[in-house]
Amino acid sequence: DLIENLGIVDNFSKIVPGSKALHHLLPGLVPPLDRRWSGLFFRWQPTDPQKAHERIFIEAFVGLAEVACAVQPSRLIDDRWNSSSTKALDNALIGYCQTQLIGGIAPD
Repeated sequence: DLIENLGIVDNFSKIVPGSKALHHLLPGLVPPLDRRWSGLFFRWQPTDPQKAHERIFIEAFVGLAEVACAVQPSRLIDDRWNSSSTKALDNALIGYCQTQLIGGIAPD
């Protein structure tokens, strides 16, 4: 409901800007999500960010929470790219997509 009602964008796809805004406010709790990498990793359909944002946020949040419990990303926090546990998970997700899902070539 919070992402749905933030009022920061005037379009149907609120999950990406909403999760990124909340990530800046609550970096240890809310992972930043995007269509390109999060969408690829979680196998979102192209219309999911517009029509299924609650479902995909829950799937992503629960999935990343399970990974966080298993790997303890807080040990990776640094003063460079891994500024929080959720950002470390996001960076790992991107790296996995680039190396394992698309053979090192970023999608258009």
